[in-house]
Amino acid sequence: MEELNELRKAVVSVSQDFYQNGLVRNTGTGGNISARDPDSGLIAVTPSQVRYDTMEPEDIVVINLDGDVIESREDLIPTSESPTHRLIYQEFSQFHAVVHSHSIFATVLGSLFDSIPAMHTEFAAFIGDSVPVAKYAQPGTKKMARVIVEKLRETPAMVLRNHGTVSVAENPKTALDRALAVEDTANMYYHARALGNPKVISPEQCRKLDEG
Repeated sequence: MEELNELRKAVVSVSQDFYQNGLVRNTGTGGNISARDPDSGLIAVTPSQVRYDTMEPEDIVVINLDGDVIESREDLIPTSESPTHRLIYQEFSQFHAVVHSHSIFATVLGSLFDSIPAMHTEFAAFIGDSVPVAKYAQPGTKKMARVIVEKLRETPAMVLRNHGTVSVAENPKTALDRALAVEDTANMYYHARALGNPKVISPEQCRKLDEG
């Protein structure tokens, strides 16, 4: 299907930006990305243990909402956290892309606080006045998927304690933009807290930005 080929290319393109913008560390394989075809419902998801900087469209695994592999190279399997992606798509018909990162500053703040506030107008525009931090859950489990989904009912991005961020959107690029906005504002907030008590953008100010 031509639609699936385009979806795979979109996931790879976002994966390369994901890597180049520092949302993945060390092995070059942490986190995962997916996109859903609105018509067929099929999901293109990054494979397990393939570096983002060398990933090709043919490496992307195609699965359905039940987790069945529809198309894949013989030597590759979908990310172990694909159940989380599938549950997100089952619960939110409006979202067709998921980006899960192991970004440093969001993870650091997620170990200290219960939310990360808006430090920058870009964050406010892409997400809102804050992102919630969810309690720790074992990676790859149904419990982790449920914890993430519950937080995403509040906002299109969240932090999973001691793990990383999850952002969702109508398309892969916007989901990546949200992931970057979370990490950028977490970076700013971390450094501002080191200097003092930073001023943040209030919920009312965020609403005015949204209205404008």
